[in-house]
Amino acid sequence: MFLKSLMPNSDAVRFLSLFVTAITVNCSVIENQAVARPGVEIVPVAVWQGKITRPWSLGVLRDIRQKFPNMRMAHAVSAVPLARSGEFDQSFRNKFAKIIQPGDDILLHVAPWKSLVERSNVKFRYEPTVFGIAVNPEDCATDCGLDLSLNAFSPSEISSIVAHSKSILATGGFGQVKAVFFDEGVVSGGVRSAALGNGISEDWSGVEITQLRGTMMRFPVYNWNVANLESFPLDKLDVTLSDGLNLDHARYGIQAEIGDLASTTRIIKNAIETAIKSDRTLRLPIVFNVEDLIHTQTFVEEALQKATQIAGEMSVPIREWRALNSSWNQDAIKRGVVNTPLVAVQSADTGEAEFVSDDERLLSIELAH
Repeated sequence: MFLKSLMPNSDAVRFLSLFVTAITVNCSVIENQAVARPGVEIVPVAVWQGKITRPWSLGVLRDIRQKFPNMRMAHAVSAVPLARSGEFDQSFRNKFAKIIQPGDDILLHVAPWKSLVERSNVKFRYEPTVFGIAVNPEDCATDCGLDLSLNAFSPSEISSIVAHSKSILATGGFGQVKAVFFDEGVVSGGVRSAALGNGISEDWSGVEITQLRGTMMRFPVYNWNVANLESFPLDKLDVTLSDGLNLDHARYGIQAEIGDLASTTRIIKNAIETAIKSDRTLRLPIVFNVEDLIHTQTFVEEALQKATQIAGEMSVPIREWRALNSSWNQDAIKRGVVNTPLVAVQSADTGEAEFVSDDERLLSIELAH
């Protein structure tokens, strides 16, 4: 009524429209400024490689969650422990469901285990490996191939492995994964393209390359990572893309199995300085293998604490990150598809019983409560 008394109706409407537009623009600027402010997302990445999952490692993982209750976790899950024998493993799903929490993400872990490769209709090979020593066929009685390089396979074969792995996770209640973690670090463009062709949008498997120097320099995996890094510049401040995959996390990936606290501190500071310089939020993954966690617990906890401490000292806020895969739920993971054959392909005698040790039953019972 006030506007109508001051001017003709058309002018009032025009004034009001301009007024609302101005408010909207100002709010948008404020919002963009808030988004642009530097920040860091500290993400513990639990890698479930497909090796024996010891109950004490699960207990340690629960301890880490309790010490950092506000940190969401990303889980890079191999399809192998779900279906090594050709049927879904109920015990693995039950263990995993007790660890994962709302807000966590589930990624796809890819390593060329023999059981997975053959069930993907791909011929298994015994070399090259990340350490330069061919896989011994005698070691494949239960399963093998974790150290085998993805370089042993063509992009089309990698695509088959990724597609089959995704199908296993989806059928088992783990949702539709959108990100991948390749076990050997930064992989070739052909491997990344194979992942992109299967609905993957992010690659979390990068490693800050200086961690591979020293003892790792004598192994082929170091030279592969250096060569693959040449395909995209890590000194750019914007989001790095390679073959369509978001590789922004590759710059500052901290690997618990090869890192030390001194180099980790340097990596964290460099990451936060980059966030400040580029006026953006940067994700800092701290990666550890669940099966080896009993050996790396101290480092993981110190690294998470150090990242939190340095962010505070440099006055950079720690921001929550949002999972890409939100289609899982704990009930579906527990339920899965019990005793249903996954693929009618060549089956190896995996000796599944060896993946549950009798001397761990008491501890398993204790962790179940």
